[in-house]
Amino acid sequence: MFSAQTVNTPGATQALSRATAVFAALTLAFGVSASTANADIAGATVLPVKTSAYAPGYPYGYSRDVYTDLSAGSEGWAATYWDEVGEKLISARTGQATTVLALPGLTSGSPNVGISANVLNVVGTQAAVAVGRDYCPDPTGWPNDCTKVSVQQVVVVETGSGTIAHTYDLANNELAVGLTSAGLLLTAPSDTLGTAFVIRSATGTDRELLASPCVQPSAAIDADGFLYAEPCSGLQTLWYQPVTGTREQVATATNAHQDFIPALSAGHIGWSLTDYTDYAHVTTRTFWRPRAGGSAAQIGTQREFSMSDNAIAWASGIAALNVRDLTAASPTTRTVTLTGGAEPVVAAGGAADFIAIAGCCTTTETGIFSVSHGSSSATRLADWATDRAESVYPQISGGRLSYTDNSQVGDAGWQRDLGASGGSGTVGAESLLLNRASMGSPPRVSGTWSTNTETWNTTTFKNTVVVRDGATVRATYADLEWDVARAVAASGARIVIDGTVRNFAQGSDKNLAPSGTAYAWSLWGSRGVFSDLNSTVSTLTYKDVDLPASSTNPRLLCSGSTCNGRVQIWGDWVGWGEGVAGSSTGTLHLKNLQTAATRTISNVNQYERFTIGPGEVAYTAGSTVYALDLTDTSSTPVTVGDGSNPTIDARHVAWIGTDGALRVALLPFDTHQRPRLLNGGGEPAFTPNGDGMADTWAAVFDATSPLSSWTVTLKNGNNVSVRTFTGTDAAMGAVRFTWDGEDSHGDPVPDGEYRWEFVADAADGTGAVEPMDGSTVVPTGTVTITHAAPTTLTETTRPTTVRYGGRVAVRGSLTHDGGAPVAGATVRIYQRRHGTSAWTQWSTATTTAAGTWSVTATPGLNTDYLARYAGTTGVTLASDSPVRVVTVGPRVTATASQTTIKLGARPVIGGAVTPNHREQLVYLQRYYTRAWHNVARQALSSASQVRFTVKPTTRGTWQYRVFKPGDADHVAATSPTVTIRVR
Repeated sequence: MFSAQTVNTPGATQALSRATAVFAALTLAFGVSASTANADIAGATVLPVKTSAYAPGYPYGYSRDVYTDLSAGSEGWAATYWDEVGEKLISARTGQATTVLALPGLTSGSPNVGISANVLNVVGTQAAVAVGRDYCPDPTGWPNDCTKVSVQQVVVVETGSGTIAHTYDLANNELAVGLTSAGLLLTAPSDTLGTAFVIRSATGTDRELLASPCVQPSAAIDADGFLYAEPCSGLQTLWYQPVTGTREQVATATNAHQDFIPALSAGHIGWSLTDYTDYAHVTTRTFWRPRAGGSAAQIGTQREFSMSDNAIAWASGIAALNVRDLTAASPTTRTVTLTGGAEPVVAAGGAADFIAIAGCCTTTETGIFSVSHGSSSATRLADWATDRAESVYPQISGGRLSYTDNSQVGDAGWQRDLGASGGSGTVGAESLLLNRASMGSPPRVSGTWSTNTETWNTTTFKNTVVVRDGATVRATYADLEWDVARAVAASGARIVIDGTVRNFAQGSDKNLAPSGTAYAWSLWGSRGVFSDLNSTVSTLTYKDVDLPASSTNPRLLCSGSTCNGRVQIWGDWVGWGEGVAGSSTGTLHLKNLQTAATRTISNVNQYERFTIGPGEVAYTAGSTVYALDLTDTSSTPVTVGDGSNPTIDARHVAWIGTDGALRVALLPFDTHQRPRLLNGGGEPAFTPNGDGMADTWAAVFDATSPLSSWTVTLKNGNNVSVRTFTGTDAAMGAVRFTWDGEDSHGDPVPDGEYRWEFVADAADGTGAVEPMDGSTVVPTGTVTITHAAPTTLTETTRPTTVRYGGRVAVRGSLTHDGGAPVAGATVRIYQRRHGTSAWTQWSTATTTAAGTWSVTATPGLNTDYLARYAGTTGVTLASDSPVRVVTVGPRVTATASQTTIKLGARPVIGGAVTPNHREQLVYLQRYYTRAWHNVARQALSSASQVRFTVKPTTRGTWQYRVFKPGDADHVAATSPTVTIRVR
């Protein structure tokens, strides 16, 4: 039977007869009366919006920097954070309302433009905010080619009112340091020496305070002066420079491996001195002295600290703040706890009696705290930016709603129970799915399974996806490109990643789409749909990976401009978007794979996702969310409410309201269908022979909705039952148990194939579980028991250490216990980042007649390798090889601008590190006294490059090289030697 219907999306205020007809039932279910219902669907439950908490350190240079300050005479603070429309400045004082100011002229642009705005310092009632952008000269090479930074303005803002007092325009070669009583302090080119500290008044007049060939653009600064480190001649010197008067030498490092962090208060000078001479034992000492002069005293061993006139503070673990009095003859230290588990971020300023501390990174306690002199408790000044928190990426699965919110650094994943039956409309307690979602990627949840993008590597620009069954980690996939990580889809025990469907119940990998060719895909059980990027025209293809290839598998569903948008599959329905270039709206096409019925919906937001459920679809048109019953050919769209990003199942619809909060409601129509079995069984064979490998059958069954009861019966080849497993209340449709190969009497069953039958009833009363294809037969499958011969699998790697880009031979042999080779066997080779625990299959090899196997690898970082043989039913047992480690050093280059110079010349040695290690330190080393010595250090640029200027002091031969220390992913490496001859 074939039917087709086109639906024109109604306006957001259209009256809905079907919704009105069930309004009374909804108000009873949710406890919302007609008089209190808002514009959303009747009975919608609004989930609370959390308090937002942003802290320093966001990828791509986007600023979530925090600056707190208690300047003399007032208790105030200021902070900046990044949102979808640019930077905002927030400020407050004790007892006053928070001010939120949108900084001028900032909007978030394309990925090759990074926006930043950072509070430099606060003087009195004014905050100096540096505003700028990071530009990528080649957008096609983003993010690896972001090399140019352009700071454009410093905006001086009144922190009480949020008004702009003055704007300083900076040249590209000028860097702002902070605000003083005389004007803006910045570094700029000097006519006499290389660089200078300059005071720029509000009228634009510049006054050079001091010039030096090695000025650093960072300093502790206030209205009266600044404290800065000057690393001339390879050694740092700490100087204090008043706005009026001459500079004073405060301290000097004793070797080139030491650096300073300065701090100022109204009457004091403080600094930490960190020594990196022995990188295995980094040491830090903290000093204090009166600002007017006098001897220095060591008061601690902390690197990051905050100082007022009466105390110095530093963080010590989660929720612990140490405060040491400076006024006592014998200074004592007290501990201050930030309530609710907030973690101190000690990068703050202080007035005479107060220290301001930023606390972050928990779900309940975030904000700015002050600590009074002599007190052991912290006072909350204000919360962080509550207007910025919102919920995103909702998804309903198995009666539970999962979603991501930005209330925590890196976006947390959450889940709420909507009630097993769905009839009551109860919204249960919230539980945490994951602490951090990399780059805001949402969790993909199917029953007890979840796939989460949790780690983003700032060096390699790669992501890590973790797959879990409940709390158990089943796989970790590292080094994924951003678009691949975001496109991971989950359905029961299967996920699709870069075109391959991984079945964690059966331990199999099957191809859905060619790697790197599909730009959109969706998965439901073994069924998948994908759009092809390699075609001359856009195509949409359907494929069941568990069925053999045929004239209908795979099946082309669409070709041309009508299938160039998002795709999704659920049950028998497939949906895809048709977008128009330059337009924000498009058409949603829906097709039933069994009946060939189609629905077409116009004026749908083409850049937002739509969601198909078991007989319904939800989508957004304009700023309104709609739901449509697909089981009724005469149905019309139902207005759900204002918002976006809807998700839907047979009973519920959830969406993001315009205020950023999640809303959940019961659907005003009934599309209940019997649950289907997404996957059943487990590994196809096991060997209960007591060798510790595959001794049991781990059964994994996942249905599309919660189950009230279930029975799994195992039968032999004569159709006689040998073992039965039963259970009740599978709340997420997930059934798990293990079979040890024994019958109901405890006796081992013979080798052979056993058939399982899965019988279960839906918790909502819709009926018994059906197979994936929707047929009414009982779902069945098989598992094989065998007692086979053991095997031995060996592995070696040559070489064991390579430079980045180098190749490694991974080889080994597979033999029977007696030493006879196992020929023609498939060996799977796995890899993992060294220091982690989860393995990822990387390659396969087939053993030769001699039982040997070999593959070639090009590891990009320190990597562990492991080979596995799955065994052959009835013949050989599975075996694993030992783990082998290959360490990788980055490729370091160095070149000199001149290799022959006259005495007094200053050649430049340029270096580069591959892969990109942006912001990590590298060292320029010189060879003398029969050893290499560090003579300078520098952080790598965003393009992973450095430039050192050298000045040989005698005639002869000078040898240099660039040294990159080891890190978590790579071992240390050096460049070839650069020789400079001085005449």
